[in-house]
This record gives sequence, structure tokens and C-alpha cells, in this order.
Amino acid sequence: METTSSTEWFNAIKSDEFEDFKLDFAVSLEKALNSSGKNRTELAAALGVSQARITKVLRGDANLTMELMYKLVNALEYKIHINVAPKGVKAQWFQPMVIQNTNYSPIQKYSKSHAVQVLDENEYKIAA
Repeated sequence: METTSSTEWFNAIKSDEFEDFKLDFAVSLEKALNSSGKNRTELAAALGVSQARITKVLRGDANLTMELMYKLVNALEYKIHINVAPKGVKAQWFQPMVIQNTNYSPIQKYSKSHAVQVLDENEYKIAA
């Protein structure tokens, strides 16, 4: 049996907007799980639920409450960000990153809430 990543699986299926929302969360949660170094069994144990429940969530088959979404993400030491936008608008999230070498000009640095363009050693421009 061929295995595929959740991203490949997500891109291969057609769904309505609500299904897209559930799958977006499932894909994001799986990425957080993989990055956290934890596995499904450890996540299930941390929440006091079965591993089957975690698998169902990661497949996008679960209709989750906001409370459970929070608990899942919090158990991995991650945070949920929610964006409400007009239909048809595509949003892209950028994770914070640290640039060690600021000798390049101009470069982009991302803080927790703003994109910061480093113009030179003493001048920064914060994007709105």
C-alpha cells in the first residue's frame, strides 16, 4: 500500500468549504505533531482520548469543538491563529523566523506580529 502525506491527500480530494476548514486544521495539526517530536499515542494520552480519536481528527473526519481544537494544539505546545476574510481571499501564514546574519540588505525578518524589513544596521521598517 502506498502512503501519502496529509498534504498530498488534502490536495487530491474535492470538498466543500466546511470540509476544507476541517482538513486545513487536520493538516496543520499533523504538521505540528510531526514538528513537536510527539506521536499520536502520546497526544492521545495527554488529552485522555483514544489513539483512534486522534487518527479521526488527523483525517479531518471529526467535527471538533473550539475547546478540543485548543486542547489538541496546546498539548503540542502550539497556538491557534484564526483569520476571518471575505470569500475568495486566499490567506498565507508566515511563521516567525530568526535571521542570525543581518549583513544582507535589505532582508526580511519576521517578528511575532509584523514583518520587519531591515534597511541597514540602525533602520527598520515595520510592515502593516
